[in-house]
Amino acid sequence: DTRERQKLLLKPTVLLHKPAGVVSTQPDRRLKQVPAWTLLKEQNFEQTSSFEQGQGSVSESDGELLFSRVVSEPWHMAVVGRLDKDSRGLLLMTQDGVLARNVIGTKDVWKKYLVRCKPRPTEAQIRRLNGSNLRLDGVRLLPMRVKPTLAPSADDGHFADDEDQGDWLEFRLREGRKHQIRRTCAKVGLQVRDLFRVQIGPFSLGGLAESRWRLLAREEVEAFLRPSKKQLQERE
Repeated sequence: DTRERQKLLLKPTVLLHKPAGVVSTQPDRRLKQVPAWTLLKEQNFEQTSSFEQGQGSVSESDGELLFSRVVSEPWHMAVVGRLDKDSRGLLLMTQDGVLARNVIGTKDVWKKYLVRCKPRPTEAQIRRLNGSNLRLDGVRLLPMRVKPTLAPSADDGHFADDEDQGDWLEFRLREGRKHQIRRTCAKVGLQVRDLFRVQIGPFSLGGLAESRWRLLAREEVEAFLRPSKKQLQERE
């Protein structure tokens, strides 16, 4: 019936707080690498009100079906915007090809990272990172938005020491060349000690604890795919 056909069209999307040491690409079994999908277990699931009570276009039964699809075959969840093994933070995983193309197939989606550098970044180094002439592999990068920031709080999975508060930078970028932040920092004389992604477009890590994951409600996906004028302005 129509209801059963609609259920077949349900495609789960999840947010995962990836720890450092976990890979978001195909694992090399010889190196005993741990793929991100292995964290999509029932005991790591973060329940939200959208799926406890049913909300809008997501009924309780739909939420249970999406949850079941994730935990029964987590290897079918494709990573949208990889994080390297040594980085941590927000990982978007989905079976929704339309959502994936709208995130990685354009240069309109900004990603936000908190980055700890050594030595302590100077104003001159930050100006260079914000410049329009940075290149990687012979290709000029789209301008990044870089500014000093405070260290992540304990709620973000990192206990900040007062002594390292000046070591952190906020990076916002809308393309993702391989190791872009680490390599551009090296170009200006900085070494990345910690790279923490906290946001992809409108999807943020929030208070999601390390190794935990949650399902995105359909409203969240649809708001991203069909944003209002206000939401488009907020993406900037």
